[in-house]
Amino acid sequence: MHLNGGDYLVPQRENDRFTVDLPLSGAALAATKEVSVRNANFQIFVQKVVISHITHVAGKTVEVQDDAATPVPILVHNDYAAAAGVPDIVTFDFGPIGTPLTLGQNLMVLANTGGTGFVALVHIEGYQKLATTVGSNAGASLQ
Repeated sequence: MHLNGGDYLVPQRENDRFTVDLPLSGAALAATKEVSVRNANFQIFVQKVVISHITHVAGKTVEVQDDAATPVPILVHNDYAAAAGVPDIVTFDFGPIGTPLTLGQNLMVLANTGGTGFVALVHIEGYQKLATTVGSNAGASLQ
């Protein structure tokens, strides 16, 4: 795959693109599946996560992870109390190729555990692609 000038859309066009816009209301959000992997032979890649805060609560987190038996986090954002210098918009950029989740695992988001937390919008961009060799006699459900 050839990328011109860091073009994020090339891998998205060549694979299965996704975007997630998840509003956080301040209530705790248990690990919630936001993107389902197509099947066990596919892998999800996260290119960018943008957290747009409306309110801040010190010590509360947003975590983006897979749903493996022992979840593997790719991002943990800890919030700070609202004050001068605390950004309202935080961008996590993993580049055009992105950072991979565990093969065959879904994308999960977990936030504000332990009670009332911040209000925000979480925007996630990425794609999923076939990551393992599939035999010609494996059947349509694996391709």
